[in-house]
Amino acid sequence: HATLNTLPINKLSIFFIKPDGKIEFANIIDTKSDPNGMTINSSGKYLLVANSGEGSFSVYEIQSKPPYLDKISEYSSG
Repeated sequence: HATLNTLPINKLSIFFIKPDGKIEFANIIDTKSDPNGMTINSSGKYLLVANSGEGSFSVYEIQSKPPYLDKISEYSSG
């Protein structure tokens, strides 16, 4: 599971939901300006993050080992 933390800096916080239902912190990843949404694709392998400050979105590959996300691409909407 991941959450966006946009104030005061643009970060993506990563958490695991353990089998017992407890939440465990995993890592923090830098994002582009003003991230305002994210989704995991249907295969569960990629996280897409919308960056409204730059009119772009970033694609991260979800990994099982630290840092857990690897930015593989960025696309501009313009």
